Amino acid sequence: NGKDTRDFRASGKLSAGTAGVSVVAKPASPFGDLNGNASLAWQSLKAYGFDVGQSQLSAKLDNGVMSIDPLEANFGETGKVRLEPTVRFAPTGNELTLAKGKIIDKAKLTPAACADALGYVLPAFARSTQTEGTISFDLEESRIPFANPESGTMKGKLTLHEVQIGPGPVIAEIATLLGAKNTTFSLNRDNKPQEVPIRFENGWVHHENLTLATKNFTLITSGAVSVNGDLNMIADMPLPENAVGGLLKNNPKIRDALAGKRIKVPIRGTINKPQLDPKAFQVAVKNITEEVMKDAGKNALGGFLDKLTQPKE
Repeated sequence: NGKDTRDFRASGKLSAGTAGVSVVAKPASPFGDLNGNASLAWQSLKAYGFDVGQSQLSAKLDNGVMSIDPLEANFGETGKVRLEPTVRFAPTGNELTLAKGKIIDKAKLTPAACADALGYVLPAFARSTQTEGTISFDLEESRIPFANPESGTMKGKLTLHEVQIGPGPVIAEIATLLGAKNTTFSLNRDNKPQEVPIRFENGWVHHENLTLATKNFTLITSGAVSVNGDLNMIADMPLPENAVGGLLKNNPKIRDALAGKRIKVPIRGTINKPQLDPKAFQVAVKNITEEVMKDAGKNALGGFLDKLTQPKE
Protein backbone atom coordinates (compact mmCIF):
# COMPACT_ATOMS: atom_id res chain seq x y z
CA ASN A 1 0.00 0.00 0.00
CA GLY A 2 1.62 3.25 -1.09
CA LYS A 3 1.77 6.14 -3.50
CA ASP A 4 5.05 7.41 -4.88
CA THR A 5 6.87 8.71 -7.97
CA ARG A 6 10.50 7.86 -8.65
CA ASP A 7 12.99 8.10 -11.51
CA PHE A 8 14.58 5.05 -13.08
CA ARG A 9 17.43 4.59 -15.56
CA ALA A 10 18.08 1.86 -18.13
CA SER A 11 20.66 1.60 -20.92
CA GLY A 12 21.87 -1.13 -23.27
CA LYS A 13 20.45 -3.53 -25.84
CA LEU A 14 16.85 -4.70 -25.49
CA SER A 15 17.66 -7.98 -27.25
CA ALA A 16 20.79 -9.86 -28.25
CA GLY A 17 21.56 -9.73 -31.99
CA THR A 18 21.47 -13.06 -33.85
CA ALA A 19 22.16 -12.01 -37.46
CA GLY A 20 24.39 -14.46 -39.30
CA VAL A 21 24.28 -16.97 -36.45
CA SER A 22 23.30 -20.47 -37.62
CA VAL A 23 23.83 -22.36 -34.35
CA VAL A 24 20.61 -22.92 -32.41
CA ALA A 25 21.04 -21.57 -28.91
CA LYS A 26 18.91 -20.72 -25.94
CA PRO A 27 17.51 -17.19 -26.13
CA ALA A 28 19.41 -14.69 -24.07
CA SER A 29 17.72 -12.97 -21.17
CA PRO A 30 16.27 -9.57 -22.21
CA PHE A 31 18.01 -8.14 -19.14
CA GLY A 32 21.41 -9.64 -19.88
CA ASP A 33 22.80 -6.58 -21.71
CA LEU A 34 20.97 -3.91 -19.71
CA ASN A 35 22.31 -1.62 -17.02
CA GLY A 36 20.36 0.72 -14.80
CA ASN A 37 18.73 1.37 -11.47
CA ALA A 38 15.26 1.84 -9.99
CA SER A 39 13.51 1.98 -6.65
CA LEU A 40 10.05 1.83 -5.15
CA ALA A 41 8.61 2.55 -1.71
CA TRP A 42 5.55 1.62 0.30
CA GLN A 43 3.76 2.83 3.41
CA SER A 44 2.55 -0.63 4.48
CA LEU A 45 2.83 -4.17 3.21
CA LYS A 46 1.35 -7.55 4.11
CA ALA A 47 3.55 -10.58 3.46
CA TYR A 48 2.84 -14.21 4.44
CA GLY A 49 0.50 -13.21 7.25
CA PHE A 50 2.84 -10.57 8.72
CA ASP A 51 2.59 -6.77 8.63
CA VAL A 52 5.67 -5.07 7.16
CA GLY A 53 6.33 -1.44 8.03
CA GLN A 54 7.23 1.47 5.77
CA SER A 55 10.36 0.92 3.68
CA GLN A 56 11.81 1.07 0.17
CA LEU A 57 13.48 -1.25 -2.32
CA SER A 58 16.40 0.04 -4.39
CA ALA A 59 17.90 -2.09 -7.17
CA LYS A 60 20.85 -1.81 -9.53
CA LEU A 61 21.10 -3.85 -12.75
CA ASP A 62 24.56 -4.55 -14.17
CA ASN A 63 25.22 -7.06 -16.98
CA GLY A 64 22.48 -9.46 -16.05
CA VAL A 65 22.80 -9.20 -12.28
CA MET A 66 20.31 -7.22 -10.22
CA SER A 67 21.69 -6.21 -6.81
CA ILE A 68 19.15 -4.96 -4.30
CA ASP A 69 20.22 -2.79 -1.38
CA PRO A 70 19.62 -4.38 2.04
CA LEU A 71 15.93 -3.97 2.76
CA GLU A 72 15.10 -3.29 6.40
CA ALA A 73 11.68 -2.72 7.94
CA ASN A 74 9.52 -3.32 10.98
CA PHE A 75 8.03 -6.80 10.76
CA GLY A 76 5.27 -8.53 12.66
CA GLU A 77 4.56 -5.58 14.99
CA THR A 78 7.46 -6.19 17.39
CA GLY A 79 10.20 -7.45 15.09
CA LYS A 80 12.51 -6.52 12.25
CA VAL A 81 13.12 -7.97 8.80
CA ARG A 82 16.33 -7.62 6.81
CA LEU A 83 16.67 -8.95 3.26
CA GLU A 84 19.56 -8.65 0.81
CA PRO A 85 18.35 -10.22 -2.46
CA THR A 86 20.26 -10.77 -5.69
CA VAL A 87 18.60 -11.67 -9.02
CA ARG A 88 20.63 -13.24 -11.81
CA PHE A 89 19.25 -13.13 -15.36
CA ALA A 90 20.76 -15.75 -17.65
CA PRO A 91 19.84 -17.91 -20.67
CA THR A 92 19.91 -20.96 -18.40
CA GLY A 93 17.26 -19.41 -16.16
CA ASN A 94 16.63 -16.47 -13.85
CA GLU A 95 16.99 -17.03 -10.12
CA LEU A 96 16.79 -15.23 -6.80
CA THR A 97 19.20 -15.69 -3.92
CA LEU A 98 19.25 -14.08 -0.47
CA ALA A 99 22.30 -13.24 1.62
CA LYS A 100 22.90 -15.45 4.65
CA GLY A 101 22.13 -14.14 8.12
CA LYS A 102 19.26 -13.18 10.39
CA ILE A 103 16.29 -12.50 8.12
CA ILE A 104 13.63 -12.08 10.81
CA ASP A 105 14.27 -10.89 14.36
CA LYS A 106 11.52 -11.48 16.97
CA ALA A 107 8.40 -10.94 14.88
CA LYS A 108 5.15 -11.29 16.79
CA LEU A 109 3.37 -14.59 16.25
CA THR A 110 -0.25 -14.08 15.09
CA PRO A 111 -3.17 -16.25 13.93
CA ALA A 112 -2.79 -14.67 10.46
CA ALA A 113 0.82 -15.90 10.27
CA CYS A 114 -0.22 -19.38 11.42
CA ALA A 115 -2.91 -19.45 8.73
CA ASP A 116 -0.33 -18.55 6.08
CA ALA A 117 3.36 -19.40 5.65
CA LEU A 118 4.11 -20.48 9.22
CA GLY A 119 1.51 -23.24 9.01
CA TYR A 120 3.53 -24.80 6.19
CA VAL A 121 6.79 -24.45 8.11
CA LEU A 122 5.39 -25.82 11.40
CA PRO A 123 2.16 -27.78 10.74
CA ALA A 124 1.41 -27.98 14.47
CA PHE A 125 0.89 -24.19 14.31
CA ALA A 126 -1.39 -24.25 11.26
CA ARG A 127 -4.64 -22.32 11.77
CA SER A 128 -4.06 -21.83 15.48
CA THR A 129 -6.38 -19.06 16.67
CA GLN A 130 -4.57 -18.52 20.00
CA THR A 131 -0.95 -17.39 19.75
CA GLU A 132 1.67 -15.74 21.94
CA GLY A 133 5.39 -15.16 21.57
CA THR A 134 7.79 -14.16 18.80
CA ILE A 135 9.84 -15.90 16.11
CA SER A 136 13.21 -15.32 14.44
CA PHE A 137 14.71 -16.86 11.32
CA ASP A 138 18.37 -17.30 10.34
CA LEU A 139 19.02 -18.15 6.70
CA GLU A 140 21.86 -20.50 5.76
CA GLU A 141 21.31 -20.90 2.01
CA SER A 142 18.73 -20.15 -0.70
CA ARG A 143 18.18 -20.47 -4.45
CA ILE A 144 14.77 -19.81 -6.03
CA PRO A 145 14.39 -20.14 -9.85
CA PHE A 146 11.78 -17.75 -11.22
CA ALA A 147 10.48 -20.21 -13.82
CA ASN A 148 9.78 -22.92 -11.23
CA PRO A 149 10.01 -21.68 -7.63
CA GLU A 150 8.98 -25.11 -6.30
CA SER A 151 12.28 -26.54 -7.53
CA GLY A 152 14.23 -24.08 -5.39
CA THR A 153 16.03 -24.73 -2.14
CA MET A 154 16.20 -22.88 1.17
CA LYS A 155 17.68 -23.84 4.52
CA GLY A 156 17.85 -22.21 7.93
CA LYS A 157 16.82 -22.22 11.58
CA LEU A 158 13.56 -20.91 13.02
CA THR A 159 13.86 -19.73 16.63
CA LEU A 160 10.74 -19.66 18.81
CA HIS A 161 10.70 -17.26 21.79
CA GLU A 162 8.23 -17.77 24.67
CA VAL A 163 5.68 -19.25 22.29
CA GLN A 164 2.27 -20.56 23.30
CA ILE A 165 -0.32 -21.82 20.84
CA GLY A 166 -3.87 -23.06 21.04
CA PRO A 167 -5.07 -26.12 19.12
CA GLY A 168 -5.25 -25.95 15.34
CA PRO A 169 -6.30 -28.96 13.23
CA VAL A 170 -3.07 -30.94 13.76
CA ILE A 171 -2.88 -30.30 17.49
CA ALA A 172 -6.59 -31.01 17.92
CA GLU A 173 -6.20 -34.38 16.17
CA ILE A 174 -3.36 -35.40 18.48
CA ALA A 175 -5.02 -34.03 21.61
CA THR A 176 -8.18 -36.01 20.88
CA LEU A 177 -6.16 -39.21 20.61
CA LEU A 178 -4.51 -38.48 23.96
CA GLY A 179 -7.81 -37.63 25.62
CA ALA A 180 -6.93 -33.96 26.11
CA LYS A 181 -9.27 -31.07 25.33
CA ASN A 182 -8.76 -27.31 24.84
CA THR A 183 -5.02 -27.86 25.09
CA THR A 184 -2.58 -24.96 24.99
CA PHE A 185 1.03 -25.87 24.22
CA SER A 186 4.22 -24.09 25.25
CA LEU A 187 7.71 -24.71 23.91
CA ASN A 188 8.80 -26.75 26.93
CA ARG A 189 8.48 -26.78 30.69
CA ASP A 190 10.54 -23.61 31.20
CA ASN A 191 9.65 -22.06 27.79
CA LYS A 192 13.27 -21.41 26.80
CA PRO A 193 13.94 -20.37 23.16
CA GLN A 194 13.96 -23.31 20.79
CA GLU A 195 15.73 -23.65 17.44
CA VAL A 196 13.97 -25.74 14.78
CA PRO A 197 15.93 -26.71 11.62
CA ILE A 198 13.96 -25.83 8.47
CA ARG A 199 14.61 -26.67 4.82
CA PHE A 200 12.67 -26.29 1.58
CA GLU A 201 13.37 -28.65 -1.32
CA ASN A 202 11.42 -30.36 -4.11
CA GLY A 203 8.28 -28.43 -3.22
CA TRP A 204 8.21 -29.56 0.44
CA VAL A 205 8.94 -27.61 3.64
CA HIS A 206 10.65 -29.85 6.22
CA HIS A 207 11.07 -29.30 9.96
CA GLU A 208 12.83 -31.35 12.63
CA ASN A 209 12.08 -31.98 16.30
CA LEU A 210 9.65 -29.25 17.22
CA THR A 211 8.99 -29.87 20.93
CA LEU A 212 5.77 -28.66 22.53
CA ALA A 213 4.63 -29.26 26.09
CA THR A 214 1.49 -29.11 28.18
CA LYS A 215 1.07 -29.69 31.88
CA ASN A 216 0.61 -33.43 31.34
CA PHE A 217 2.68 -34.45 28.32
CA THR A 218 5.29 -33.48 25.71
CA LEU A 219 4.79 -33.70 21.95
CA ILE A 220 7.60 -33.81 19.35
CA THR A 221 6.91 -33.41 15.63
CA SER A 222 9.06 -33.82 12.51
CA GLY A 223 8.05 -33.98 8.88
CA ALA A 224 7.06 -31.92 5.88
CA VAL A 225 4.25 -30.01 4.16
CA SER A 226 4.04 -29.60 0.39
CA VAL A 227 3.29 -26.27 -1.27
CA ASN A 228 -0.20 -27.71 -1.90
CA GLY A 229 -0.72 -28.33 1.82
CA ASP A 230 -0.21 -32.11 1.80
CA LEU A 231 1.04 -33.38 5.13
CA ASN A 232 3.65 -36.05 5.85
CA MET A 233 4.58 -35.86 9.51
CA ILE A 234 5.58 -38.04 12.47
CA ALA A 235 4.24 -37.25 15.95
CA ASP A 236 6.24 -38.57 18.89
CA MET A 237 3.77 -38.71 21.77
CA PRO A 238 3.08 -40.48 25.09
CA LEU A 239 1.37 -43.85 24.91
CA PRO A 240 -2.35 -43.04 25.44
CA GLU A 241 -3.63 -44.74 28.58
CA ASN A 242 -6.99 -45.50 26.95
CA ALA A 243 -5.20 -47.54 24.25
CA VAL A 244 -4.10 -50.15 26.81
CA GLY A 245 -6.84 -49.71 29.40
CA GLY A 246 -7.61 -53.43 29.63
CA LEU A 247 -4.03 -54.25 30.56
CA LEU A 248 -3.73 -51.46 33.09
CA LYS A 249 -6.90 -52.28 34.98
CA ASN A 250 -5.70 -55.33 36.89
CA ASN A 251 -1.96 -55.18 36.21
CA PRO A 252 -0.28 -52.46 38.26
CA LYS A 253 3.18 -53.75 37.25
CA ILE A 254 2.32 -53.46 33.57
CA ARG A 255 0.81 -50.03 34.20
CA ASP A 256 4.00 -48.86 35.90
CA ALA A 257 6.14 -50.35 33.14
CA LEU A 258 4.12 -48.56 30.44
CA ALA A 259 4.22 -45.23 32.27
CA GLY A 260 6.38 -42.78 30.35
CA LYS A 261 6.57 -44.93 27.21
CA ARG A 262 6.25 -43.06 23.90
CA ILE A 263 5.09 -44.01 20.42
CA LYS A 264 5.61 -42.50 16.97
CA VAL A 265 2.53 -42.11 14.80
CA PRO A 266 2.43 -40.95 11.13
CA ILE A 267 0.05 -38.11 10.27
CA ARG A 268 -1.06 -37.69 6.66
CA GLY A 269 -3.85 -35.75 4.94
CA THR A 270 -3.43 -31.98 4.75
CA ILE A 271 -2.60 -29.25 7.24
CA ASN A 272 -6.30 -28.31 7.24
CA LYS A 273 -7.54 -31.92 7.51
CA PRO A 274 -4.83 -34.01 9.15
CA GLN A 275 -5.36 -37.76 9.53
CA LEU A 276 -3.59 -39.95 12.05
CA ASP A 277 -2.75 -43.33 10.54
CA PRO A 278 -4.96 -45.72 12.60
CA LYS A 279 -3.17 -48.90 11.47
CA ALA A 280 0.25 -47.47 12.26
CA PHE A 281 -1.06 -46.34 15.66
CA GLN A 282 -2.39 -49.81 16.47
CA VAL A 283 0.88 -51.44 15.39
CA ALA A 284 2.90 -49.00 17.53
CA VAL A 285 0.74 -49.67 20.59
CA LYS A 286 0.91 -53.45 20.02
CA ASN A 287 4.69 -53.45 19.63
CA ILE A 288 5.44 -51.39 22.71
CA THR A 289 2.93 -53.34 24.83
CA GLU A 290 4.42 -56.68 23.76
CA GLU A 291 7.88 -55.36 24.50
CA VAL A 292 6.90 -54.25 28.00
CA MET A 293 5.10 -57.52 28.75
CA LYS A 294 8.09 -59.49 27.48
CA ASP A 295 10.42 -57.51 29.73
CA ALA A 296 8.03 -57.93 32.65
CA GLY A 297 8.00 -61.69 32.07
CA LYS A 298 11.79 -61.79 31.98
CA ASN A 299 11.98 -59.84 35.23
CA ALA A 300 9.45 -62.13 36.89
CA LEU A 301 11.35 -65.21 35.71
CA GLY A 302 14.63 -63.69 36.80
CA GLY A 303 13.25 -63.04 40.28
CA PHE A 304 11.96 -66.60 40.52
CA LEU A 305 15.34 -68.00 39.45
CA ASP A 306 17.12 -65.76 41.95
CA LYS A 307 15.05 -67.24 44.74
CA LEU A 308 15.82 -70.79 43.57
CA THR A 309 19.56 -70.15 43.45
CA GLN A 310 19.83 -68.38 46.80
CA PRO A 311 21.82 -70.51 49.29
CA LYS A 312 19.77 -71.93 52.14
CA GLU A 313 20.73 -70.94 55.67
